[in-house]
Amino acid sequence: MLSLYEAAHLRAHGDPILEEALTFTTTHLKSLTMSSSRSSHFLAAQVKHALRQPIWKGLSRVEARRFISVYQEDPSHNELLLRFAKMDFSILQKLHQKELGEISRWNIDSPDQLPECIKYFYHALLQVYEEIEEEMVKAGRGYCIDYAKDAFCPKEMKGKCLRMIT
Repeated sequence: MLSLYEAAHLRAHGDPILEEALTFTTTHLKSLTMSSSRSSHFLAAQVKHALRQPIWKGLSRVEARRFISVYQEDPSHNELLLRFAKMDFSILQKLHQKELGEISRWNIDSPDQLPECIKYFYHALLQVYEEIEEEMVKAGRGYCIDYAKDAFCPKEMKGKCLRMIT
């Protein structure tokens, strides 16, 4: 039932069969969560989460982390599968942290450190910012471009990204 609910969310607009399937599964899954017993806690947690947000609408790594926590509580879980899932998640998390560390070491004021192929794009991006700034000054809003340049700073991005993946 939960799989049909998730699949029905992938419907094309106006698809009557999947619209009906979504209505049917939503009704039955909601009633299932109301009457779930202690023994089906694993399934109830999955259903409640899916009703709040279908899996495909979430970020895959965030959904994986959430599912690992829920699956761990399932009495019939496969220990080897759980260990591999945790290992995969940890390896990818460490890779993301390493990449963020490398990004944060790059100084935006030192484009000379960039490879030649990237310098071209970096200078093109700066040129676009300058053109936008000229247009904004004409409109009396020249200060706006400073906010865009500040948002481009990798050090600020690092903090936001690290909070998201840890």
